[in-house]
Amino acid sequence: MNKIILSLSVCWFILFDLNGQNSIRFAHKNFIAKSNELLQLQKDRYYNIIGYNDDKLIYQMNIGGKKDFGYSSEAEFKIYYNEKRKVVTDSIYIKREGRRVLKVKQFDELILYHGFYNVPQKFESKLIDELDRGQYLLDYQDFWIEYLNKEYKIKSYSAHYYDKDVNYDITSSGTKVILSTYVSEYLRSTKADSLITIINFNESKSNDFSKQEIACEECIKPQVVDETLFYGQKYYYLPGADAYDWKIYKAPVNDLSQDELLAEYIELVLVSPEGKYILGKKYLYGKLCYVILSTELKKFQYVATVEYFKDHTSFYSNVNEQFAFDTPKNIVYIEFPDEFKINSSGIEAEKKNTSSEENDQFWKNYNQIDNSN
Repeated sequence: MNKIILSLSVCWFILFDLNGQNSIRFAHKNFIAKSNELLQLQKDRYYNIIGYNDDKLIYQMNIGGKKDFGYSSEAEFKIYYNEKRKVVTDSIYIKREGRRVLKVKQFDELILYHGFYNVPQKFESKLIDELDRGQYLLDYQDFWIEYLNKEYKIKSYSAHYYDKDVNYDITSSGTKVILSTYVSEYLRSTKADSLITIINFNESKSNDFSKQEIACEECIKPQVVDETLFYGQKYYYLPGADAYDWKIYKAPVNDLSQDELLAEYIELVLVSPEGKYILGKKYLYGKLCYVILSTELKKFQYVATVEYFKDHTSFYSNVNEQFAFDTPKNIVYIEFPDEFKINSSGIEAEKKNTSSEENDQFWKNYNQIDNSN
C-alpha cells in the first residue's frame, strides 16, 4: 500500500469487555490531511477553530513566534478554509486600535469577541502576555459583537473570579449569543447559581438586540437549539468531597422546570445544530473517552479516548454534518453509528470500578486492534 495517503478511514472497533458480557464499539474515523498552505500558516503559533461563514471553516490565528512566555494568547488574524477543496480562501486581519482580542466566535456575519474593549494608551505598545498580574488588562474581560461592520460591547466580567468561569458561544442559527457564568470545574463542591445571558438580535437591524437572563443552578456549558436549552450539571458522590460526575439535561428556554434528563456519567461538550446528537466525555476502563449521544434514543456509543486526538479542538462540521476534531496535521471526521446500543442513564451507564490490571488489559487489546488497521 502507498504510504502517502491523504484520507485514511478506520473501521468501527468492537471489543468485548473483560467479563464477555457487552460489546464496546468505537466510532469510524476519517482522517483528512490539511493542505500544506494551511499547515504553514499555523506553524509556530496558537490557532483555533472559531466557526463558519458560508460553509468556510474559520480559524483564529494568534501572533506568531514563540516568546519567553510561549505562544502569544493574542489574536492577530483569521483565515477561511474550504474543507472540501482543502484550500485557504481568505485571510482577514482582526487586530483593532485600542482593542485586544483573546478569543473569537463567528457564524456568518455575526462575530463575538472576547478580550479587552478599551485598552489604556500606556499599554498600547505591549502584548497582553507581557503585562504583570494586577495590571489593568488582567483585571477585566469584555465581550463585544461585530455585525454589519459595527461593534457593540455587550458585557464585562472580572477576569479573576476565584469561583467562576465564563462560557460563551453563538448558536448554530446565528441569531443568538450565549454568555454564562458558572462554578469553576476546579473548585471542590462549591455551590452557586449560574446566570445564563441570551442575547437575541434582529437580523434586519444591526443595532436591535434584546437580552434574556436565566438563573440555572450550576448549569455548565449551556447551548441553545431553537428554543431548547441543553446544559450539563455536576453531582457529587459525597458532600464536601472532590469526587463528582456529570449529568446532561435539556429544557425549554422559558421554563427550566420542564427539564428532561438525557444522560448520566457523561460530560457535555457539543450539541449538533439540530439537537439530535451530543458529543460528550465519559470514563471507560480508567481513560476519558469521547462518546456520541442520541438525544432521542437516550443511548450512546464510544468514539475514542481523549488522548487519541492529541492537541485537538472538537467542533461540528457544517459541511460534512459530523462531529470532528482539528489536530495538528489532520481534520478527523466522526461518522455517526448505525445504531446506539448503550443506555445513557441507569445501571448500564454507571462508571465501573475496574482494577489497573483490567484497565491495562482492555486498552492493550484495543491498541492491538487499532494498530492492525
